[in-house]
Amino acid sequence: MYGMSVLPHIPPLESTEAALDVLIKYGLPISQLAATPTLPLFDLLRSYAPYYPIESYALVAHHRLESLAVVISSHLLAYDVSRISDELCVKMGPIYFKRLVNLQQSRIDALRNIVLRPPEMHPVT
Repeated sequence: MYGMSVLPHIPPLESTEAALDVLIKYGLPISQLAATPTLPLFDLLRSYAPYYPIESYALVAHHRLESLAVVISSHLLAYDVSRISDELCVKMGPIYFKRLVNLQQSRIDALRNIVLRPPEMHPVT
């Protein structure tokens, strides 16, 4: 809110989630506080991605922070979506869950195209 970074202190993800709920309660627009990578809240939420990828994705999806969801989704490329709990599915919502499933399906399709395509023939000499 004040433009100060909390990264030197890195609060737990649960504390950040509670703080976001309080910001909403008091009418502060989270979408503006975490709109670009230059803002401290964007930085803080992105810092959780390597350690808590699915939880941080669900949190930013819950608050409809699309630019952050795109950044965090890169940490979920190898994540097994069948392990996502019902609570996390409800939290992230159907749109972001579908985006995650589509991301993984497109990665599988791309790999399949690479592996199953025979190599090109050499020119006849």
